Amino acid sequence: MPKVEINPSSGPLTVFYTISTPENANATEINPSLPTILFLHPVFCPSEIWEGQFQDSELRRCNLVAIDLRLHGQTEGGMPEGFTFIDGAEDVSCFMDAINLPPCFLVGVSMGSSISIHLAVFHPKHVLGLFLISPLSAWEPEEVGAGRQEIWEVWKEAKESDDPDLLNQAAMGALQLGFNNAQTELTERLARITLDYGAKQWGTPAQIQALRYVSVDLFLQRTPLPKDKLERIRGPAVMVHAAADVAYPEEYLREKQKDFLEAGREVDFISIEGAPHFANVTHAKEINPLLSQFVFSRTDLAPFKGPGEPNTVSPFHERLWAFDLGHGGDSDESEEEE
Repeated sequence: MPKVEINPSSGPLTVFYTISTPENANATEINPSLPTILFLHPVFCPSEIWEGQFQDSELRRCNLVAIDLRLHGQTEGGMPEGFTFIDGAEDVSCFMDAINLPPCFLVGVSMGSSISIHLAVFHPKHVLGLFLISPLSAWEPEEVGAGRQEIWEVWKEAKESDDPDLLNQAAMGALQLGFNNAQTELTERLARITLDYGAKQWGTPAQIQALRYVSVDLFLQRTPLPKDKLERIRGPAVMVHAAADVAYPEEYLREKQKDFLEAGREVDFISIEGAPHFANVTHAKEINPLLSQFVFSRTDLAPFKGPGEPNTVSPFHERLWAFDLGHGGDSDESEEEE
């Protein structure tokens, strides 16, 4: 997994990232003749959350790039108090400049969607289009904010008391937000790898406080972007509503769509029945064709045509399947067969 050092205004980072091309699951650079899709993960879960997209045969006709955002996964660096989505967008802009990425199609889920929108507003040269899965509402609902606060408090208590049961309780709270507590082998493995990275990223008192900044304050303190800012967005957008989302009902997303339309932006609305907040994991089979169609219909660059078929080995598979779940379900079978 390659890494690059950047120095945005929120503090230096060593950003770990993944590039997959049609020929190579773990490439060191993109193929400049192909469209490029950049994936931004939600809070807690690292870039492994895109397992189902990086093993899709149609999406792998493009360059696929995923990064671990600040305080997540294997990326190294601090999190300052008062960190905002504008700061998150600057991090991504600096990363794109550092590895010379061309303008990309941005795919984000939840927090990643908000960073994608802010990148399109404040660094529009980087963005060809937005595919926004479970984008956040303009304001954080009170009950959702309380849930985020509770998850952080349980994590803090668990680390201070060295209590593994409380750690699992915090993980279950995050799973409930992301997956409605639905458990598949992939969601279990994502929980395990998130806990594994979290032990390194969110363990010291300073790191625990930084976790509050990114998992609670960032959400509670957000404000809607005004019309004159949204007018800066170039290119089309798709908003994907997860119809079974326990945190953000459809009316919240419809309000965001209305804001885009009033700013004169092109935006489509799609609802995925039965999908939880982190819909790209549980409903990849529904989302992936929508994403590939969105990209292929809006670029002058032709996707990979061969010879042969794209390599659909996931760059995340080995890390995800390295964990022993302890219930006999640890064959090397991936979610693609479900």
